[in-house]
Amino acid sequence: MAKVVLNKRPETFNLRVTVQQLDGQDGTVNLKARNRTRTELAKLKDEYLAEVQATIDAAGNADEQKVTWAELVGRGVESDAGFVMRIAEGWDLDDEFSKENVIRLIDGFGGAGKKIISGYEAAIHDGRLGN
Repeated sequence: MAKVVLNKRPETFNLRVTVQQLDGQDGTVNLKARNRTRTELAKLKDEYLAEVQATIDAAGNADEQKVTWAELVGRGVESDAGFVMRIAEGWDLDDEFSKENVIRLIDGFGGAGKKIISGYEAAIHDGRLGN
C-alpha cells in the first residue's frame, strides 16, 4: 500500500463514466478531470450557481413568462454541459472535447450529465472513481 504524501497531488485524473446506449450496450467515456480539493469544488459550485442565478435574474420574472418543457430540458442540458466544461479538460472520444460536443453527449445519452457530475463529486468527496 502506498504512503500518503501531502501537498503532492496530480493536476488531473481519469474519470471513467459508463452510459447506456439505445441498443442496450454500455458505452464508456474517459474524461481527463481536473483535480480539486473538496473546498475548491465547493467554491467552483458556488461560482457556477451565482452565474446560473444571474442568468435566471436577467430573464426577468418567471411568473410572467410561459416556459416550455423543451426550454426547461434545454436549460438543464446547457447547465450540465457548462459544469462539465469546468471540471474536465478532455476525453477519449474521437470527437473534439468542446461544449457543443458535451451538449451532444448529454442530450443524446440519458443520464450522461448526471453520471459525469456525480462521478466527479464522488471522486473528490469520497475518493471513489467509477459509476
